[in-house]
Amino acid sequence: MSHLGVGYKPGDIVSASYTFKRDKHEDLSFNRNEQLRILNIAKDPNWAHAKNANGETGLIPLNYVKLSGTSSVDLTCYQWFHGRISRAESEKVLAGHPPGSFMIRNSDLFTGDLTLCVVGPPQSLDAHLNAVNGGTNYQVSISVDDLPPTNVQHYHIICKHLNDVTPATSRARDITEVTTHYSLDEYDWFTNLQDLIEYYAVPDSGLVAPLKHPVPDLLRERLKRLRESGWLISRKELVLGDQIGRGEFGEVLRATYKHTDVAVKICKKTACKLAVTYEAALMTNLRHPNLVSFVGLVYEPEDNAIYLVTEYHAQGNLLTYLHSRTRDEVTEKDKLQFSIDACRGLSYLEERGIIHRDIAARNILLSGRPPRIVAKVADFGMARDLTHTTQYPTGHYATGATSPMITSPASTYGRDPLDHVSPYSERQCAYSSESECLDTMHSLSLHDNAAIPIKWSAPEAVRKRQFTIKSDVWSFGILLWEIYSYGRIPYPRMLASQVLPQLKAGYRMKAPEGCPPEIYRLMRQTWNIDPEERPSFATILTELTSLLTVHPVPTVERVLNIRSPSVVRTPVSMSSSGAYVVTLAPRAEIDDDPWFSRSERRRSLSNEHGSLRPTSLER
Repeated sequence: MSHLGVGYKPGDIVSASYTFKRDKHEDLSFNRNEQLRILNIAKDPNWAHAKNANGETGLIPLNYVKLSGTSSVDLTCYQWFHGRISRAESEKVLAGHPPGSFMIRNSDLFTGDLTLCVVGPPQSLDAHLNAVNGGTNYQVSISVDDLPPTNVQHYHIICKHLNDVTPATSRARDITEVTTHYSLDEYDWFTNLQDLIEYYAVPDSGLVAPLKHPVPDLLRERLKRLRESGWLISRKELVLGDQIGRGEFGEVLRATYKHTDVAVKICKKTACKLAVTYEAALMTNLRHPNLVSFVGLVYEPEDNAIYLVTEYHAQGNLLTYLHSRTRDEVTEKDKLQFSIDACRGLSYLEERGIIHRDIAARNILLSGRPPRIVAKVADFGMARDLTHTTQYPTGHYATGATSPMITSPASTYGRDPLDHVSPYSERQCAYSSESECLDTMHSLSLHDNAAIPIKWSAPEAVRKRQFTIKSDVWSFGILLWEIYSYGRIPYPRMLASQVLPQLKAGYRMKAPEGCPPEIYRLMRQTWNIDPEERPSFATILTELTSLLTVHPVPTVERVLNIRSPSVVRTPVSMSSSGAYVVTLAPRAEIDDDPWFSRSERRRSLSNEHGSLRPTSLER
């Protein structure tokens, strides 16, 4: 009887020919084509102890794997490999991460080679100001935009075949075939990247910081989960139509999917695609008649684009609806029903510990026809799950906070953040311990650094960057004011930069003309300066529905049903790591634009498209 272990030795990289699900606790599950490293041959020579890219170890059956030449290794099996992204994009992904965070990407300059990107210790503020101010660190005031960028260094990973390497300097063991070797200095060579990472994980190894925290490619991971759960749809099934909107993320088109009208948001920027996949994963867990329904996601690597497909609403958004109708056309019952519909959707989110963070009339979409138009909460691009938020260390990269308030990076190692929402999914996290994967909330920090709508946001959200269900309640009060003022901009004749000082002094908006006193009383309750004193959405919903004493409106049923009965779709976790950081950059000057001033918009776009620090160790 032959023993499979004879053909393997410790350190060998093997590729899985089949998927293996463990039967015993000591086994290690793996998927087809996954790369594993042999640690040693077990007592039963047909089994071996192995380690995967996430650092998990266990026994694997050797008849399920085969030796993999390093030159043919699929690097996408490694969480820290990000493929072909640019230097600037890699710096955006690593922005805000602590020292020792790292990723590997394809080299921009050397075809076939790789680049190791490492976060180093933060640059001192004095040194940074001295550099940007022409030799003097004198500055009258300092804003968040003046803070030093994350210190990211780039190292060229040289890739050569064994024939190109001097055997005396090679760290390869018992090499009998041509394989690809990796080196940063052409002195120390490694037969696989995992060995290289472990070698440079120790202090004083020559890098700007030891390699401690692998930063996973969340985009690839989420797309994989969406595909496995049946949420990825084919681009061929979409018939794109006219443009119906545009934003910093890209454009929104009307389209047709399976003979049904849908809305398609197209994103091509890396940071935007990362945010959109989070939004898509979040929406797979949300099913309510007063929330916009998620249809699916289209990923077109050839076009370098992601399409977020949602149900289409012919009536447009609530703000435009209020502006385009006379006051006689929008009745008191209409306004009350719009308020109830939105509150029902937000109460559903409240039950699940999800904050929206961008509640406004512009983000309420309308469907149906008179006399019953249904309002639905839309745009979950800034929404976050609070359920598993935990404290994260403070420092240059974070500001500490505890659950359920998001003010800083938060992690939930080993758990999927939305698994508790749905009974349809029993997913397990790909990472087994805190040390094996840096929590990946920072990956959305670029998206979160966009300015927030000052006039719609609670004071603590603007001043302290603290977001809770109760900060959403404040925003809902502003939404009520919009509805009953027929779409006026909140705090009329007041600059956004003046709002916070006025609120601190006790100012609150007056009731819109003709607003029922019961509605205005609810508004004032939502605008309590103490978040704990604000009512819950459940309480507000009870108050609003009690006002429907005449001609109650029937319960809303789902308007759009485009699911194919032959396709089984399950909710998807946003990532393997959990909740995400919410750190929003303060803006110095803000006018009546609900987001920020034109000068700030120009500066923001310039910063986004410009390169970060020019320093590089990549050769």
